[in-house]
Amino acid sequence: MNRSKGGLSSDEYQEYLRHSIESTRILKKNGFRDKQLLDMIYHSHEKYDGSGFPAGLSGEKIPIGARIIAVADTYNTFTSWHPRRERWEMEAAFDELRHEVQKGNFDREVVQALITVLG
Repeated sequence: MNRSKGGLSSDEYQEYLRHSIESTRILKKNGFRDKQLLDMIYHSHEKYDGSGFPAGLSGEKIPIGARIIAVADTYNTFTSWHPRRERWEMEAAFDELRHEVQKGNFDREVVQALITVLG
């Protein structure tokens, strides 16, 4: 998948939508049975406003671990080097996470906790 030529193809996007479900299936296949762990992985792409996937959960209905994973994963993406862009400075990443809260994507308290711990 070469993002320099544009976004995801339709097939790639469908694969992306399935990856949390597939990740959970693989964990189960490999003997993981802890429901909380599996729920965290399964719901890690839910959006705080309910527009995420795979179940469209919103707010406090999203397991807290999944909300934490979503914010931590995004922060890691922003602050890590990628072939198509340089890594972001910590404050720029914090600003973007705050913006994502305003858009309804993340739990405000989880973002604030990350900023408090790292900032």
